[in-house]
Amino acid sequence: MWLWDALLAFLATLFGVFIILAIIKTDILWEIDAYLRERSSRRRHILNNSMTIKSWIANNQEFDAFLQREVYLLENREMLKPKAASGSLSQNQEKLLGKIEGELKQRKRHLWTTCQGFSKLQSGITRGVYIEEFCRQIKTAEQTRKWSIDRRACQLRQDCCDRGCGCCKRPRRAPGQTEAFAVAD
Repeated sequence: MWLWDALLAFLATLFGVFIILAIIKTDILWEIDAYLRERSSRRRHILNNSMTIKSWIANNQEFDAFLQREVYLLENREMLKPKAASGSLSQNQEKLLGKIEGELKQRKRHLWTTCQGFSKLQSGITRGVYIEEFCRQIKTAEQTRKWSIDRRACQLRQDCCDRGCGCCKRPRRAPGQTEAFAVAD
């Protein structure tokens, strides 16, 4: 009989341990689930922001090309206007002036839609820590890239630059030359 009581006590203890482990496991699973949800939310925000930034860059490049073309058209129109005022335009020049005027009118509509696209993209960027960190990393990477390009250009000019890094103030050395025999500029 005592064996039976010991077995029941052991099973009750074991069952209690299993219940406690199940509760702990559930709490741990909830914490893991919350962590994974927050992480996926963060990634989703970063992904949405990076897509918005890529769209912003593409829209900006399109806008730059648009402005360049518009400046070109305006310059051509300004060149043809004095001839048109004096009446010395040829037929081809009149057709060209008409095409330029028509394209400039179309460009005004396109400018309005591009500006609307910019405002839509601006409102799509979420503010906060994630976008600030993303922009900071882009800026840091850009500065590093510019510095390495400048450094290579400086080396190609045999360390003659005005960046203030001090490389130009060092004496020039030929390969295999020791510092004691370096010739200062």
